[in-house]
Amino acid sequence: MSKETKTRERELIKKAKSVMPNAGCKHSGYQVGCALLTSCGAMIAGVNIESDSYGLTICAERICLGNALTAGKKDFVLMAIATKNGGSSCGACRQLMAEYCPKDMPVIFCNEKEEVTGRTTIAELLPNAFVLSPVK
Repeated sequence: MSKETKTRERELIKKAKSVMPNAGCKHSGYQVGCALLTSCGAMIAGVNIESDSYGLTICAERICLGNALTAGKKDFVLMAIATKNGGSSCGACRQLMAEYCPKDMPVIFCNEKEEVTGRTTIAELLPNAFVLSPVK
C-alpha cells in the first residue's frame, strides 16, 4: 500500500470517527460514523439516526450515500465506517452500497480508537448482489 493510500485511509477513518458523536442513537447508544471518498478528493459523511418506530431507523452508510448523491457525488473510491467496536454493515446497507459503489471499492471498518478491524470490498460484502443497473 502506497504512502498516499495510507494517508487517504487515515484521513477518511478520522472523518468517520469524528462524526460519531452526531449520531441520533437515542435508543441503542450505538454511534456509527461513515465517510465516503470521491475520486476528486471530496469526503462526505453520515451518521446513524434511530427512530421511536424502530423500522424507520437509518444506518450511517445509507445516510452517507444519500448525502453524497444529494451533493451530486457519484464517483466513490473508498468508504470508512467507525463504531465503538468496529462492527460491520447490515444487509440493507450492503445492498445500497452494491447498487451505488464500484464492486472493487475498498471498505474499511474501524473502532472508536481508529484501529482498523476489517478491510473488504463491496463485492466481498455482498456477493451475487441483486442489481438492476450496475455502477460503471
